[in-house]
Amino acid sequence: MSNRRPGVLALLLCAVLATGACSGGDEPEAKPTKTSASPTPTVPVQPQGEFGVTYDVGNWDDYADDQEKLPVILAYKNVIEAAHGSVNQGKLLPQVRASMTRAGQRQVLPVLRRALSNKWTLPAKAEGRVLSVRGSGSTRTLTMCEVMKSISYLKPDGNFVVKPQGSKQTVIKLSKTGSVWKFSGVKLGKSCQNGGGE
Repeated sequence: MSNRRPGVLALLLCAVLATGACSGGDEPEAKPTKTSASPTPTVPVQPQGEFGVTYDVGNWDDYADDQEKLPVILAYKNVIEAAHGSVNQGKLLPQVRASMTRAGQRQVLPVLRRALSNKWTLPAKAEGRVLSVRGSGSTRTLTMCEVMKSISYLKPDGNFVVKPQGSKQTVIKLSKTGSVWKFSGVKLGKSCQNGGGE
């Protein structure tokens, strides 16, 4: 919008000059009007994780003002941060269960318990990019392109449990309980490009 400001001012200046040129010399000069720039809309800042892990949504700006899709994206972001934070802190945080339906807990909790018992960890920064948010009513399907090395378990010696390759689609199911979106399941899809939005 600031790119257009010089053009707008030029038009206003031309209008003032044209009026002055057409009027007789007896009339007082028009006083310049003071204009204030309209505020530039700001995109809400992507929140940092509160459990020592941040899930970075690479194309956050594309969804930051979307009142329909953003709560779904934030719900998944919060689940990942709580789950990864649990593994890295060596204990299951209450936010994990609270952010999942029973179906989601049945899928994820056994994996987290295995990670905890083996003293695995996860990277402090997970990365993904939103591909789509679909659905209606109280269910949504969120498809992400995620950088696999950012969401893969590490052994105590620092090596990956399973060597990650590139970026892959993850298809996440979420259900609305009251006014809260909860994770209810996930499956891994095909390879994708630019999971981190680079």
